[in-house]
Amino acid sequence: MNRDEYKVSVVIAHYNAGNYIRKALDSLVRQTMNQDDFEAIIADDKSTKTLVGCPLTF
Repeated sequence: MNRDEYKVSVVIAHYNAGNYIRKALDSLVRQTMNQDDFEAIIADDKSTKTLVGCPLTF
């Protein structure tokens, strides 16, 4: 899908909140909106803990 065709962009800003990213993404997946209609952007504010694997599984 072309990036210009998304209806909703969900921005998740985080700082050392890796444990909550999976919960947030799980919540997005359960929405009634078609998953092709939104994108999720995770913005890392120079966390000291590495965010590994979780976003890649979605």
